[in-house]
Amino acid sequence: KDRIIFLHEATDISFFKPDSTPEKKMIVSVGNYARDFQTLIDASTGLATEVVLATKLITPLQKKILPEHVHAEHLDSEGVLQAYKEAQIAVVSLNTKDTYFDSVGTLALGEAMAMGKALIVTYTKSMESYIEDGVSGMFVKGKSVEEMKTALQKLLDDEGLRQRLGARAQEFALKNLDPEVFAKGLVDFLKTRIL
Repeated sequence: KDRIIFLHEATDISFFKPDSTPEKKMIVSVGNYARDFQTLIDASTGLATEVVLATKLITPLQKKILPEHVHAEHLDSEGVLQAYKEAQIAVVSLNTKDTYFDSVGTLALGEAMAMGKALIVTYTKSMESYIEDGVSGMFVKGKSVEEMKTALQKLLDDEGLRQRLGARAQEFALKNLDPEVFAKGLVDFLKTRIL
């Protein structure tokens, strides 16, 4: 056990930081691997909000049949940053089992946390090490349109809740996801192995 350490995936908190850009009634979801965009699309239907999927997983044919409120495109890092700035809510919807321990989704999660966004996240064991349910984000069961829709509606209706969750998420990111924190943790661990 003394040979294993846990380090959160680092996020460039000097790049992913909020500014005075006004938020829109918009939800953003970022990612290219093991994402469950369909649950988000279905859950957001009828909520009178725009959904931006920053991904290269959606084919040109699929783009043509997306509902009117959903826009999908592959964004560069500046485009992702702008989408985070404008969004009220960030969603990390994963196509995994809840016992999954892989770090899938944690890069996008860290970016959204650093931006101080209210988060809805598919529950997995690995996400437990980042999100405290109801404090720094909201967990939903994988592939549950009902749970996702309820969480989206709750956050869209409650600006105070969005701000509280976002503030706690950002606090966590600044304390735990800074690349310097990651590097220090790794160096400290290696010193115990080498010296």
